[in-house]
Amino acid sequence: MARTTARLGALAGTLALAAGMTLTNAGPASAAPSFTFGYQSFSNGDYTIDVYNDGVLAGSVDWYADPHGVYGPGTGDTVCASDYLADGYGIEAHLNGTFRKATTAGHNSPYTDCTSGDIDENTPLTLRAYVVKGGEVAYSLGKTVYS
Repeated sequence: MARTTARLGALAGTLALAAGMTLTNAGPASAAPSFTFGYQSFSNGDYTIDVYNDGVLAGSVDWYADPHGVYGPGTGDTVCASDYLADGYGIEAHLNGTFRKATTAGHNSPYTDCTSGDIDENTPLTLRAYVVKGGEVAYSLGKTVYS
């Protein structure tokens, strides 16, 4: 009888410990943001990748092929990253990896960063949008653009 009582006591203690651990770890769930992307090409060769944080427009990555100050900032082929939403995330525009990069990381929203310079005409390039917060959080599909 003493062995049965001891086993029941050990079982009750184990169950109480398991229940306590379950309750301790069952805090309120915090859902991570869901980033999605929209893609838009223009007849003049420009391209925009919109970045959405839980359905809200958070920023964009823009490619301007030879804007010459008319459609985009500066001259030459230009890539821009724009952050519209003060959500703690930055937006980066990557052209062929890090061949050319613009970033809003480390700046308060709204903020836009552009990088420009001539690239040989009709060079195919891959444009991609990244969401960053200390590192990559999400990224878009790579889209082919031309200089």
